[in-house]
Amino acid sequence: MSFVKLENLNDFIEPSSVCIKPIEKKTAGVVAKVNDINLSDCLACSGCITSAETVLVQQQTHEELFKIINECKSSKVHREIVVSLSLQSIASLAHKYGISAQEAAERIASFFISIGCNKVHDINLARHLALFEAYKEFKKRRSAGADSKSPIISSICPGWICYAEKTNGDLIIPHLSQVRSPQQIMGSLIKELYSSSTGRLKSDIYHVTLMPCFDKKLEASRGDFKYFSDDGDNEYKDVDCVLTPLEFEQILNDEGVTLLDLERRKLDLLVKTELDFDAPLTSHFGSGSGGYAENILLAEASELFNMKETDLYDNLEYSILRNSDFTELTLKKVGDDDSKAVRRFAIVNGFRNIQTVVQRLKRKALKYDYIEIMACPSGCINGGAQCKPNFGEDRNKMVQATKELYDEVSKVSLSLNSSTLKDMLTSSLKLDNQLAIDKLLYTEFHAVPKMQNLTVTW
Repeated sequence: MSFVKLENLNDFIEPSSVCIKPIEKKTAGVVAKVNDINLSDCLACSGCITSAETVLVQQQTHEELFKIINECKSSKVHREIVVSLSLQSIASLAHKYGISAQEAAERIASFFISIGCNKVHDINLARHLALFEAYKEFKKRRSAGADSKSPIISSICPGWICYAEKTNGDLIIPHLSQVRSPQQIMGSLIKELYSSSTGRLKSDIYHVTLMPCFDKKLEASRGDFKYFSDDGDNEYKDVDCVLTPLEFEQILNDEGVTLLDLERRKLDLLVKTELDFDAPLTSHFGSGSGGYAENILLAEASELFNMKETDLYDNLEYSILRNSDFTELTLKKVGDDDSKAVRRFAIVNGFRNIQTVVQRLKRKALKYDYIEIMACPSGCINGGAQCKPNFGEDRNKMVQATKELYDEVSKVSLSLNSSTLKDMLTSSLKLDNQLAIDKLLYTEFHAVPKMQNLTVTW
């Protein structure tokens, strides 16, 4: 029998040990300085589990973006400034201002162009690639019969990954999907495509994302997503700056405008494919976190039963287990009266439920093929940096209304000819081998050694 400690009965992770870069204490009469903590320091430390909101974020603010814009205007440097928008962030701002997601996206794009950015894209092409690769990875692992690595667990939530690497890395990492998140795939695409088309160094392409969660700043700062040019002189990252809807609202306030004051502007097309991702907006079936569980399950079922995913969607059975943030998905053979499920997936949100999953994983009591995990209750649609409820509005109703706007966007099926995506990658990115493609789509995770005999001293 397992027990859950009272201290863990919440969805917020508090600092758990002494910071590896503590504030230096000075004697009286000495002027204190601001303690300088880099995000890389936090990622390499097993002290705080996550709580990116409490970390001094140096290069992930709108002040840094405006600094780059002003430098470009003064001709000190010239960098191509490219913005990528997540659909969750678009939906949050759409609800805030009472407009459709499409209109919100176009007004957001208009604002970024007006302040000096060069291009604005939505992130759904990268998400499609992430989902497609996650499905391929799922099939590969299943066919290899690696029961010891079942279930496969999603890895796109940086809060969950930070927790996993620092608390139970050796246990959890073998189960993690190694497919990059849509944000990081988009970063790879932006750097490769714009460097190729403009002839600029990748370090001269400044990539900004609008994301629903502060922890995406941590993800963008991981050492796995930092590189050096061939000559070793220029360092660059896939994502240079992560902004959130809360910060975007602050920028609008500072500029003295609202979203409704802005003109509408179509989003820019990143790559021409058979799939129209940029205009109008598109999305995928399933949860407000990208629909990983539903899309992988439906894609596999469409192959098993030789049916379209859209025809199979109604055959998914959802069962709420512990609470609304722990949902089980089962799919039975179409037309079969047998009650045995063909596949069993789960969608798990919030740290209380995550702790349950980890405890069951330790006991080898998880009977799922795949688990979609997000740190925030209700998933990414309720990210910690989404817009706050309007005056007098219930938060749960706000989340539901935001999800409805998110769901109104036209859906794209995952069961597409794989050659469409492969041809796009090889031709547009000028990549001629699978190893180079995989480098843009996959990543690794690292167990962080625990610090011993430390206590909270914040």
